[in-house]
Amino acid sequence: MQDKHVISRMTAHINLYNRALTIIKRKGYELFLYPNNTDDRTVGTYFAKKDNRDFNAEDPLQLLGMINIWEEQGDDWWNNPNYPSEKINDALMGESYPDSVADFEALDDEKYLDFVQKCQSFFSLGMFPDIEIKSDISRKELFEIISSLGKEEDK
Repeated sequence: MQDKHVISRMTAHINLYNRALTIIKRKGYELFLYPNNTDDRTVGTYFAKKDNRDFNAEDPLQLLGMINIWEEQGDDWWNNPNYPSEKINDALMGESYPDSVADFEALDDEKYLDFVQKCQSFFSLGMFPDIEIKSDISRKELFEIISSLGKEEDK
């Protein structure tokens, strides 16, 4: 049984911008904000520069993420053989946006049970208190739950 008490939770929010910018600055990067004079919600483009390398993003959290990718993978980050393309985002998208119950029926029992455990872990965080994922949930029931996520927000 998992502990339902969450020790820490972080959400990408403006209240983390100063922390991200502080980390970037402590790493030795020069910072600049190019203002956005449009009516959308962005304030501009954040730039960070160090040692003839520059990064830009819509917010400091994205900027810090990009810097961390570069620091870990180097100048050849897009072609680094130590980081094969695992297509993790594609797998997450497939799980989160199933076309039909057939997508879950196509999973072998081991992969399906792994996904059920992943759902149990996620839903135990308390963000969706009305949703409980039981160990013996059918593939159809799980499809109905997963495919209903976000639809309440669209209304």
